[in-house]
Order: sequence, then structure tokens, then C-alpha cells
Amino acid sequence: MRIAPVVLALVIAIIACEREGAISSFESAWTTSPDRTWVGPGFWANRLQDWRVKDGRLECIGGGPMRTVHVLTRRLSSGDGDGEVELSATLGTTRPAGLVPEAGSAGFLIGAGAGLDYRAAALVHHSYGESAGLYAGIDGRGRLFVSDFEKEDGLIAESDASL
Repeated sequence: MRIAPVVLALVIAIIACEREGAISSFESAWTTSPDRTWVGPGFWANRLQDWRVKDGRLECIGGGPMRTVHVLTRRLSSGDGDGEVELSATLGTTRPAGLVPEAGSAGFLIGAGAGLDYRAAALVHHSYGESAGLYAGIDGRGRLFVSDFEKEDGLIAESDASL
């Protein structure tokens, strides 16, 4: 089965940050949420009308360039020490096979808005720019990639084969 998520269906997101022995974890509750057009507390969606919770998952239903949902209750920090972060999600498409544009993608935007107040950082979505973060995900062809979101042509790595 080829996964080509132009329309993101995020079933569960788990974020665990570890720094100097302290672990802060977060897990979405969409699997127990009723269907609605609001992504829920602790999140900011860009654009609000482009997202919904349906059948226990978060779905991007809007078109346009890059759409994002930010977790407002956690923040990665460069700080003085080393740290680790673990991110996981189940991705899929809401479109039938063969109708997913190759230019589509889904994944994690990590480090967006470094140095900004969390409210301003939550507005980062479709425009490239300083401290825009790294975008790691899967594209509409089913290939994994990592891109520097500071520049439009910021592709760092891409897999050779489709999943």
C-alpha cells in the first residue's frame, strides 16, 4: 500500500522531550474527541477552517500551500545542554489512491519560530523564512524527506524509493 498524504490524517501525536533527566510528554486526545471543526485546546491551527477532528483523527481539509497545527503547551529549547526529542504520528490520506497530488506532503515542522514568543511561533506555516525550522515528512510520491524551511529550495535529504 502506498502512503501519499496530501491531506493529513493525524491519528495520534506523541511528543516526549528529555533534558537533564526531566521528561515532559504530550499525547493528543483526538481518538476520544467528538467530530468537530475545532482542533482542540492546546493547539493552534493555520488556517483554523482548514482543519477538523473526524473519526478520532485530525484532518486537514483545506487546500493551499503548507498548513500546520502547533502544540502550544510544549516547546523545544536549545538551552545550554543536550536533549532528545521523540515524535511519532500515524499519517494517511483522505483521498482515494491515485488522486493524491505528488506535490502534497505531511510531517513535522520542528523548531519553527526559534527565539519567538510561542504565540508568534504558532503562526509559522506556509512562508519560508528565518528560524522557520526543519520540515521532515513524506511527500505525495511516498518518499521521505527533510527540508530546511528557512529557504524555498532547502531540501536536505530525500529517499530514493517510495514507501
